[in-house]
Amino acid sequence: MINIITADDHALIRKGIKHILSKTADMRIIDEAEDGRQLLKKLRSAHYDLILLDITMPGMDIFELVREIKHLQPDLPILVLSMLPEEQFGLQLLKAGVNGYLNKSSDLNNLVNAVQQIISGQKYIGPALADKLAQALLQKSDAPRHELLSEREFQVLCLIAKGITVSEIAEQLFLSVKTISTYRSRILAKMDMDNSAQLTYYAIQNRLV
Repeated sequence: MINIITADDHALIRKGIKHILSKTADMRIIDEAEDGRQLLKKLRSAHYDLILLDITMPGMDIFELVREIKHLQPDLPILVLSMLPEEQFGLQLLKAGVNGYLNKSSDLNNLVNAVQQIISGQKYIGPALADKLAQALLQKSDAPRHELLSEREFQVLCLIAKGITVSEIAEQLFLSVKTISTYRSRILAKMDMDNSAQLTYYAIQNRLV
């Protein structure tokens, strides 16, 4: 039996997922969390076979949440569920350590298939992201500039693009202002830009925020 915890701030979504998976013989939702901090609290005292994780929950940035999950239970598989197109954040989240990315508008059977594939030790990606990965391999020089960034740099880029100041980012990520300023400088250098306004425009144009 595959024991799953689902984390989503919408009760109806959690209920719907539970209903879908209840129809399978070897999967069951045994626990739920309505935000990232509640999920981490549960992970400190219980073990699961897989997390179904919503990409946008209140309280914690998705990349910070994934990092904390991996710190608590490094081998726990994570399937991210999102309404955002998989090519938008899927690649960065795979780099961050998640095992799969599934759009919530996908066919219901895809959820079951994704869980089975991840539990078997494979990654799960949809056709749009698979196509993006293939194109990146064939035309690496033409890849979007944000794909040159590390996971942390990408996280800082998104926060800058949301209009959050360096000091506020430092407080949110529990890092020093100097460290965040260093990340910002690296991001500007890698993306060949001069200021935060250009980063923000790029992020908006590429639907990163």
